[in-house]
Order: sequence, then C-alpha cells, then structure tokens
Amino acid sequence: MTCSVHSESIDSAQNALLVFVQKITDHSRSITPIDIEALRTAGWSDLQIAEAIHPAALFACFNRVVNAFGLPSQGMRATIGETL
Repeated sequence: MTCSVHSESIDSAQNALLVFVQKITDHSRSITPIDIEALRTAGWSDLQIAEAIHPAALFACFNRVVNAFGLPSQGMRATIGETL
C-alpha cells in the first residue's frame, strides 16, 4: 500500500516523508539507504528523519504487543458499549 496525500496544504517534501513512514509501517524490511537519501534530497535532515522513524516504529511495537495480548482496541470497546 502506498500513501498518497491529496491536499494543497501538503507539499512534496511532506508527502515524501509520509510515504516513507507508511513504508516503515507496511514494509520496513524493504527500506534501504536509497530511501533515506531520497528524504535528504527532499530537504529533510537526518535528525528530522529519525524523529519520523521513532514514533512510527514505536506505534508498530505497541500495536504488536496489544495484539499479542489480545487486548481490544478502543474502537472495538466503543462498538460493544464498554468504557475505559
């Protein structure tokens, strides 16, 4: 799945970063130095790239832990009428 942002408020550099974050989520094993270089070419610094990688990776980790324990999502809880 490829992320596509259709908004005048999102510029090409931001779109490139969003596509990269989507790749972290869906196909992290396929990330190569070429992906990082493309972000640099789009104007992102290494620190900014790292700041995008960390939350994307952490959310993936948290989701896997929640799924492994079989915990229901908040959306599912709301559907069945439970509250936190």
